[in-house]
Amino acid sequence: MLEWTLAEGAPDAALRLCASAWPYWFARTYIFEGRQWLRRVLEMPDGPRGPLRAEVLHGAAMLARQQGDLAAMRERLTEAVSILEAGTSSEQTVVAIADASTGLARLLAMEGQLDEARRLVDDSLTVLRKAGARME
Repeated sequence: MLEWTLAEGAPDAALRLCASAWPYWFARTYIFEGRQWLRRVLEMPDGPRGPLRAEVLHGAAMLARQQGDLAAMRERLTEAVSILEAGTSSEQTVVAIADASTGLARLLAMEGQLDEARRLVDDSLTVLRKAGARME
């Protein structure tokens, strides 16, 4: 199905499929395969730049982390945060921004940049609280 969306130039469908599939690839440790698909879909020309893309970027970052590719993790999360911050301020978007920012904080902590990591986590909590997001 993903191959068809790529061949037909259907970036919306490809992003929706990848947003649903990356947690499966992550859980089943199909990391290489998942990264290949996500890369191909994210490189599609004329693909949407909204929250769905940010969700797929987040997935790509998590798979990159599993392979120790911290540079790719940083790149994907940074783009995801940029997309989300430029969009609407719905609770779902606010939670997605906080999630991607927390991923960046984990990366910074792994690199020993603890002060910057803490700042990102604190900022995420502040944004979530201001938006009234439920934190369970």
